[in-house]
Amino acid sequence: MFSEENMEDMRKILDDNCTLYDTPGSDYVEDMKHHNSGEASLKVKKKRREEGNVFRDMVTALCLCHNVTPVINNNGEREL
Repeated sequence: MFSEENMEDMRKILDDNCTLYDTPGSDYVEDMKHHNSGEASLKVKKKRREEGNVFRDMVTALCLCHNVTPVINNNGEREL
């Protein structure tokens, strides 16, 4: 969906989204607070999150969780 050609679009999505919310997932937390504040029901409606929020969370997860550990075999060659 995203490539180098639309890097500016990705940057804009992240800039806009990061100015609206302090932390990743905070849009979801806010929605849950509003949803649960006036209801006694335990039913939670699933809400489709906006694409910008999902994209921001995906980029955050990649930044925090991305770990590449090269494996070198006995011949000194890198394995895939």
